[in-house]
Amino acid sequence: MARQWKSAWMSLVALGGLLGAMSASAGPLHAFCYGSTPTCTDNGTITPTTDTSPNFGFWISHGPTTGVFAVAVLVPNNYTPESASYTIDWTIGGNSNTAQSTVASLDSAASPWTQGTLVQDLGAASGGSSVSPSNPLSAWLGSTQSVDPGATGYTVYVAVLGSGADSGPGLFTLEPNKDRMRGPLLSISGLQLGSVVAGFLAVPNPCAESFDISATAPSGALFEDGGTPPVSTPEPGALALFAVGLAAVGWALARRRSRV
Repeated sequence: MARQWKSAWMSLVALGGLLGAMSASAGPLHAFCYGSTPTCTDNGTITPTTDTSPNFGFWISHGPTTGVFAVAVLVPNNYTPESASYTIDWTIGGNSNTAQSTVASLDSAASPWTQGTLVQDLGAASGGSSVSPSNPLSAWLGSTQSVDPGATGYTVYVAVLGSGADSGPGLFTLEPNKDRMRGPLLSISGLQLGSVVAGFLAVPNPCAESFDISATAPSGALFEDGGTPPVSTPEPGALALFAVGLAAVGWALARRRSRV
């Protein structure tokens, strides 16, 4: 991943300051779903979706901001068999006249992410680059464990969109929430239960050969919850209180009958 960011930086340098006026502190990313019946909503903790093949995108706080755009798919590390890769299809603004049909492969990381932050796992902060927010494991693992209790981390798949074997990464503009449909519109197939999808936008730091990377807000990550809320088991204390309540109702009914 560090090599991908370095390659991306060199491509930006070659553009001769095209992004020099862009904000390097645009704020975090937030996922959204689109279509006739959007399938995800930010609930303040995460952005769950019931669709295993969602149509989605990311908007950015304080946008628009242009840079190198990457997407990470986090699959529960107890899922087997492990997929070799996923694919993401993307277009710009959903305009069929200018849509790009590039398919980006997501290559899995060497080992599961089970501690620290996603930034550390990807090596994205190497070479003086800064990443915010840092996305600790605890930001999303609790949501995953609510539908997959056996998960202790994630197998990480990542793609820098627009990259090719013989070319550097493409440049993407993420928009603020009100204009989000003008930005990259994505689709992915076959998300596993408990998976999380996060985005990154890297823009050059004018003071050094490094990136300032806007990562995904904890509540803004897309989360595959299977469409079935986890069943909560009442705690023993709650069950005891419920039993006392039933006994009290029974006693009151019996007393009322005795008076009739």
